Parts: sequence; C-alpha cells; structure tokens
Amino acid sequence: MPKMQFPSFEGINPGIWKDKCEDYFKLFNLPETMWPTIATMHMEEKAAKWLKVYKLQSGLGDWTTFIAAVEKKFGSNDYRESLNQLLDLQQHSTLDDYISNFEDLQYQLTMHNSALGEMFFTTQFLKGVKPELSNVVQSQVPEIVERAMLLAKIQQQVVDKSKTRWGRSEGKIKTSTTTVKQDQEGGAHTSPLWKERQTRDYLKANGLCFYCSEPFDANHLKSCTKRPQPQLNALALNDLDVVLTEEVLNQLVLKML
Repeated sequence: MPKMQFPSFEGINPGIWKDKCEDYFKLFNLPETMWPTIATMHMEEKAAKWLKVYKLQSGLGDWTTFIAAVEKKFGSNDYRESLNQLLDLQQHSTLDDYISNFEDLQYQLTMHNSALGEMFFTTQFLKGVKPELSNVVQSQVPEIVERAMLLAKIQQQVVDKSKTRWGRSEGKIKTSTTTVKQDQEGGAHTSPLWKERQTRDYLKANGLCFYCSEPFDANHLKSCTKRPQPQLNALALNDLDVVLTEEVLNQLVLKML
C-alpha cells in the first residue's frame, strides 16, 4: 500500500478533518486508544496553541470526547456565520463566481445541518441571482438547486448574446450617423452659395468691384462695363390703344381676312 500522509489541522473545517482522521485510522486499522495521540501530532498553528491549553485543563481523554471539544471550539460558530452569509449573498460579478460562493456556503451549512432541503437552497439561490436571470429561471419553477443553476447559465448565455448583437447594431448606427454628418458638413463647404459668399467677402475686404474685380471708387460706377445698367421702360401707344367699338372690331376682322 502506498504511503499516505496524515491530514493536518489548523483550525478550519473541523468536521472535514474529523472524517479524514477516522478514514485514516480505519484504513490502517489503528486501535482507537491511539487516535487522539496521533491526531494531536498533526495539529498546527492556532489549533496547536488551543491543544496545549486543552491538555493542561482537561487532559487528552478518549477520541469521542476529544473530537467533540475540537468541533465545539473551531466549528460552533461556523453554521451561524455560513447561514448569515448565504442569506446575504448577492450576485455582484459573474454568474460563475456567484455559483462558486453559493456552493461553498451550501456545503458548509449541510455539514452542520443536513435537514436543510433543496427548496431552501433553491429559493436562496434565486433570491441572490441578478433579476435579469432570476425572473426567467423562476418561471421554470426549478425544484432543485442544480436545475436552477443550469437554467441560470442558459439564460446568461442568452443575455450575453443579446448584448453583443445590440452593441454591434449601436456601433453601426453611430458610424452611419457620423458619415452622414460628415457628408453634410463637406457638402455645405463645397456648395456654390458658400463659394459665392467667400468671393463677395474677399472683394469687399479688399475694396474691389463685385462685378469686374477692379479697384472700386466713385468714378468706377460710370466706367464699369460689367455692372448692370439701368433700363428705361417706356409705354408706347399704337393704333390699338382706342376704344373697342363695333366699328373698330369690324375693321380688325377685315385686316385679318
């Protein structure tokens, strides 16, 4: 049989350490009278300091008395703390992290109280998970916590895909809007009206004529050949500017014939 190292104990999870010790003792068929002595040889750190005081006050005693004292010292408050932590547990990061923390507390509680059923743990799991997941999972009415975890993982995948698609669509909309805006701004700077305004402002600032671009002064008005000239509209009377009597109309008909 291969050599196996005896489990050490530093004051954490005394129930697990107890099970490992008893498995070791039975595997190597060690007499129960030797169990306390062998176990104490592998207590470290805080557990070793407590053992020193315990032996001075009570002696080592038999295995049942000794291991009960160990569990009372290092595990009496574990159940209460684990229960409070589970009741307050909320998902603040990823679903995987939440499930890992939840399962750790679930195992801690079950070691001290195996009567806690699936309904209790399933309810607490759904209370702590994010609403975007719990609302959908609750509609499936899971009866065991493993089923609730599986449904939550599936819903998380759906939410992640939805966010990815939305992010891509939003990026396309932003890109399209930016392109249109740039096209509009570019078109405004190259329009004929914009060029005409720039030319007019340049001529005005340099004292040039708007029509021929020559230096402008009072006498230039008369000499500028490109400047529009005023027109005189006269009203001339002709033969038709008479009262339209029957005689006049008859004469017009005869001329047309």
